[in-house]
Amino acid sequence: MGKWIAIAAVAALIFVYFAHSHPASAAKVAACLTRASATVKHSTFLEDSLSATADGQQVPSGYVSLFQKADKNLYDVDLSGDTGLLMVDRKGYTAAQLDRYFQVSGQPISAQGSGQIVMLWYGDPSVGSRSILDRCLP
Repeated sequence: MGKWIAIAAVAALIFVYFAHSHPASAAKVAACLTRASATVKHSTFLEDSLSATADGQQVPSGYVSLFQKADKNLYDVDLSGDTGLLMVDRKGYTAAQLDRYFQVSGQPISAQGSGQIVMLWYGDPSVGSRSILDRCLP
């Protein structure tokens, strides 16, 4: 009897692992966008924008390597002339919340996403680009 309880417990753990361990993957969405004729590449957004301080001094190399590591989860996307930054938002903000923030702050950025996967479009993308992204989102 104890053997069956142990087997059931292990089976339950395996089920929980597979049911909940698949983190959001911007890489999967990036691959889908590439198949849809988008140009997608790993971004250097953080490294480029944060590698020099405001007074022109260089940021210590340890920080630059942190930026490079973080950039591995960011993708620059060009889809029929519409460009954006594809990312995973692990802070729990929805694309709608981010979109409202950018509208209120006057930033020329619009957000589109599903779950933790968010595309920050630079400007307002075409209906076609939004539709292609929707098909690639989980």
